[in-house]
Amino acid sequence: MGSKVKGGERLRRNCRTKAQCTSQLRLDLFIDNQPFRLLLAYTSAKAFLLYEADLGQRGIAYEDIMHCISVINRGSWGELRFCSLHA
Repeated sequence: MGSKVKGGERLRRNCRTKAQCTSQLRLDLFIDNQPFRLLLAYTSAKAFLLYEADLGQRGIAYEDIMHCISVINRGSWGELRFCSLHA
């Protein structure tokens, strides 16, 4: 699982239609060598960034462990939660 967040603020600042946009975080996953792309809205993106920061504080590289992604039912939408399967 990997994430790269670069230059987004600079791009949004210059965008003429930014008022109509919803901020999202693109998360590219590779599961059994198959690529999957998730576009995470605010709450799911925040959960991922907090999860990634927690792994970093514990000195765990997210590329080196297995992860679990759960979907929390929020009625008309789903919120993703992340956890490690690290022993």
